[in-house]
Amino acid sequence: EAIGVVDRYASAAPASASARHRLFVASCVLRSPPHFSRGADRRGVESSGLPGEAEKVICCVSNIVRRQHQLGLLLHVLLLDRGIAVRALVRPASAARAALDPRCEVVAGELTDPAAWSRALDGAGAVVYGAGAVRGRDYQDFVPANVAGVAIMAAVMAELAAPPPVVLLSSLAASRPYLSHYAGSKRAGERALTDSALARWTVLRPPAVYGPGDEEMRPLFDLVRRGIALRPGPPGQRLSLLHVDDLVRAVAAALTAPEACRGQTFA
Repeated sequence: EAIGVVDRYASAAPASASARHRLFVASCVLRSPPHFSRGADRRGVESSGLPGEAEKVICCVSNIVRRQHQLGLLLHVLLLDRGIAVRALVRPASAARAALDPRCEVVAGELTDPAAWSRALDGAGAVVYGAGAVRGRDYQDFVPANVAGVAIMAAVMAELAAPPPVVLLSSLAASRPYLSHYAGSKRAGERALTDSALARWTVLRPPAVYGPGDEEMRPLFDLVRRGIALRPGPPGQRLSLLHVDDLVRAVAAALTAPEACRGQTFA
């Protein structure tokens, strides 16, 4: 059932047939083997496929209240509502701390600080990295969140006696790294993980995500509401959209079956 959720919402076909396939940051940790149950949380997102009785989950979160779809907020609350303890890695000066659920433990630190990752990952059983910069003037503006953070996380995890499985929230843009600095940085972030010493990894490449709190996609929807539909490029151009609730379900599904998703990229 968990894999079916990934199939439906994150596309089950791996992006590459090769042996080595290539989520503000979110990383989740399960310290004890989880049991899974069905239900619904108070935000209306189905909790099917989520751990039901894990001793502890750690979520490293950055930019969770910035623009877009507030994925980190939905995900960490969904985990908490399932009775799973959550820890968040938040930049010291970030406004994200105020938006976090009071049940969430907070670790202050930068994505590029190995010591901060060591503190955040203490006792980790699973990791979901959802950090990402979406705007920048040049490639280097995207590197800290999209590339360096992943590389440092992977290096710290590789030193653990038993590295936990990790889910990397990348972007569909990573399949065409030559299109933009953002796309190139997302592909580089994927390779920082897949070329690391870690073996238990899964990459999700969601398309454009929309939902409550989204400020990036809202102008387009406002125009549609007024009866104006913009064409996204040439007549044959198609644009993929994914609701944030569905992305949360896909992440939850990947967390429930890390071995089934091991070494694969879903787009």
